[in-house]
Amino acid sequence: MAGTVGPQWPGCGPGAGAVRGRGAAVSWGRAVVEVMLHDAARALATRRDIKDTSAAGNRYHNKRFVARAGEPGLRGPDVPEKVTGWSDCTLTGQAAYDAYADVAAGIDRAQLPFLVGLATPARPG
Repeated sequence: MAGTVGPQWPGCGPGAGAVRGRGAAVSWGRAVVEVMLHDAARALATRRDIKDTSAAGNRYHNKRFVARAGEPGLRGPDVPEKVTGWSDCTLTGQAAYDAYADVAAGIDRAQLPFLVGLATPARPG
């Protein structure tokens, strides 16, 4: 639906946002911030009615996504990945990282159970 921000991935019900769906894939504060900024870029594109994914059923992000990702401080890859396209946008450069350093540190200090478990893999017994 144009102009609204909602679930973008198959299987997500009402109110299940991208951060919840992808959050388990991250294991420290900076990565959580990058996921949140990635999802903020998706929200910007959705709100502005900009198609930021491929024509092949939203399989990967396109250059329009990279432009939106730059607004909150992410930088896209120099070349697209074969499977994920332009999706791998990260905080790049000290100024971009500094802008979110306090947030990332707070997430690290919180030691959220689902993040702590992923940060320290179980050793084989």
